[in-house]
Amino acid sequence: MKAAPVRRAPLLLSRECPMVGGKTTMTIRLLNALPIAITLALAVQPSGGLAQSAGTTSSSRPDQSETQAAEMTRQAIQLLATKSSQAERRRAVQMLGAAAELRQPDALFALGALHAQGKIVKHDAKRATALYREAARQGHLKAMNALALHMIRGDGTAQDFKGAIALLQRASDAGLTAATTNLGQLYLAGVGHAKDPVTGLRLLEKAAATEDPAGVHELAVALAEGVHTRKDVERAAALFQKAADAGYSRSQYSLGILKVRGEGVPQDPVDGLKWMMIAASTANGEAKVAIQKVLNELAQKLGGDAVGTAGEAAQIWMVRRGMRTPAFRQ
Repeated sequence: MKAAPVRRAPLLLSRECPMVGGKTTMTIRLLNALPIAITLALAVQPSGGLAQSAGTTSSSRPDQSETQAAEMTRQAIQLLATKSSQAERRRAVQMLGAAAELRQPDALFALGALHAQGKIVKHDAKRATALYREAARQGHLKAMNALALHMIRGDGTAQDFKGAIALLQRASDAGLTAATTNLGQLYLAGVGHAKDPVTGLRLLEKAAATEDPAGVHELAVALAEGVHTRKDVERAAALFQKAADAGYSRSQYSLGILKVRGEGVPQDPVDGLKWMMIAASTANGEAKVAIQKVLNELAQKLGGDAVGTAGEAAQIWMVRRGMRTPAFRQ
């Protein structure tokens, strides 16, 4: 089956961070690690457990206020991670605010994320940056990553590439894969320092080696684009497949496009349609809208029989992983 009608569909979904360098506007894909739904896994450190407040070490015993702040934070994040009522979400924000007043790092980070997103509370980039900065000061790795992105964008703070790179390096050295991936992207693009493709690719390989789907995806992106390294669509397709199997919607979409085109993998438009259906079901926000647009165009070109076959295969894939299965339109 010919793939030409959908070749204009982009291989990669846009996730760009606009940055101004002199008179030139550059773009680079960076990982926020901040999904709209705040989850308990989002706020805890990579090693597990709620972060300790400033002045508390693993060998010292936290005082009562620190224990209460940690418990308030845990409860608030659980409320935000579930389908809670509007009143419960307001209460969760109040709890995070109270814990943040006590300088609880996870509360500072989670409240900063809410202000950065502007979904539950008013969007306030300056407030988000200040909260991230305080949490980062206490060693919160994800806050370091988030603060670095604000510093790169000049979002709520002065643009500071050198400071952002230093934060990303600290978080990366401590094991935060998103920071390693972002650092690799900056080295590849030459943002804040001279271009260094060797270091950039080494960092992306390091991130992908952790089996983190986002890290795997970004290495696949570099190989698929072939801008800073030798283009290797076959390996890119294998990496997209790996991240897609792990449930990463951006890789599911990119894998679908490669299958439709027959690039790096045998051409199979129906299986490509299946992966784009799965991606549309697992993505959120603007990514979901972008995927659905391409999916609708492809479905019209392939016809009802192909859509039915792909939809059934997509539902089987999702059922096996315990996911909700929407009725795919034919």
